[in-house]
Amino acid sequence: MAWDLWRARGSFRGFVEFAIIGGIVIWFLEARGAPELPAVLKDVGEAAGIQIRTAPKQNATLPLGKKTQAPLAPTLGEIELDHRHFEAAPEPLRSQLTQALDAYRARRYQAALDLLNEADPDDRLVLLMRGLALIALRGGDTFQTGIGLLKRAVERGEPKAMGFLGIMTLTGLPGLNRNVEEGRAHLERAAKAGEISALRVLGEGYLTGWIGSIDPARAATYLRAASDRGDLQSTFRLAESYFVGRGMAQDHKEAERLFVLAAERGHAEAQAMLGTWRLFPYLSGVSADPSEALQWLERAAAQGEPHAMENLGLFYVEYGKRSGQQDVPRGVDIFRQCTEQTLHGACAFAYATALHHGEGIPRDPVQAYALYTLSNSRGENPKAVTRMNELKKTLSADEIQRANAMVAEFAAKYGKKSTPETPLLDCSFRSGRPCAG
Repeated sequence: MAWDLWRARGSFRGFVEFAIIGGIVIWFLEARGAPELPAVLKDVGEAAGIQIRTAPKQNATLPLGKKTQAPLAPTLGEIELDHRHFEAAPEPLRSQLTQALDAYRARRYQAALDLLNEADPDDRLVLLMRGLALIALRGGDTFQTGIGLLKRAVERGEPKAMGFLGIMTLTGLPGLNRNVEEGRAHLERAAKAGEISALRVLGEGYLTGWIGSIDPARAATYLRAASDRGDLQSTFRLAESYFVGRGMAQDHKEAERLFVLAAERGHAEAQAMLGTWRLFPYLSGVSADPSEALQWLERAAAQGEPHAMENLGLFYVEYGKRSGQQDVPRGVDIFRQCTEQTLHGACAFAYATALHHGEGIPRDPVQAYALYTLSNSRGENPKAVTRMNELKKTLSADEIQRANAMVAEFAAKYGKKSTPETPLLDCSFRSGRPCAG
């Protein structure tokens, strides 16, 4: 009997529906809340032979005074800092700085400060690292001292300090008032000083609006400059802009070229997007060979990209049957890995469904209930609520209590514990560069 996993979810029942979901995957709405998603859905829908009504486009320079979807604010992790930044420093300073950075990443902030006790207190790199460590300690006096050290580093021409101070000033922190104009000025100064990640932050800021206004054309200028200097996230975002014609003439060929460029150089989101894109011909029956799509999805999944893992699991659970590649246990295990690595809601729902029905894995209604709960952590999955209500009728009070305990245990074991106020250098697949020095 064919597995009815996705029918109950109300999607993935044919090419058109998969195309729409694919459009959402391409746009990675959960990751950035981009304002041009309707344009992507319209393009994908028309390619599938259907019409999708979309709201009128926003004004390209819409100020943020109106009640709109809150744009995502940048984090300090957007300004990339690794051992390479200290390569020009003489020994023993270079070793002191790299060790201090390692301690900072491990949240051993006082240790980072101690490692720099013998270093020149007026050196711009020392001021940078001591400033970041003091800010991370979060004490009132230490925080203000840390801000002061970053400002001194800026005065000495340190571009990373300009970038960090720009983001903190733009977003605001307890003890540091939000000032959009001042924060933008810091970032622009960092960009002029050669800080590539500042170019990307400015570009994304003008795309999402958190920098004070939405200006796609200006965003494209910053992203193109960063992309030309090798920043893969900027290449990816520039490709998106070409795909929908945001801030430039629409050009799908150029978009594809840039997506491929970023993907080949290891950008996981680009790999996931290309894998989904390349899967469309197979799903529509135009092609019988999904191998290229699977290669891209597998490369992205190996980096923990959740949308790639979700679509790869879906392929092995359902859509691989046409090419003789259906492997339900393999697909379910991918959902498990995705859930454990990312807590991605769609993966958690899929894994819960497998446990609920005992497909590809032994049936476990208690764990299924817990995973349905996790998949609805944002309160946006009514299907999960329906399934939980179904299971409640068959589970005892003790079993429900066990399931609730599993939720807390699962979140504690696999959930991210950093907070927006903790200025960690949160490296990830977004930048396409490793955190390791």
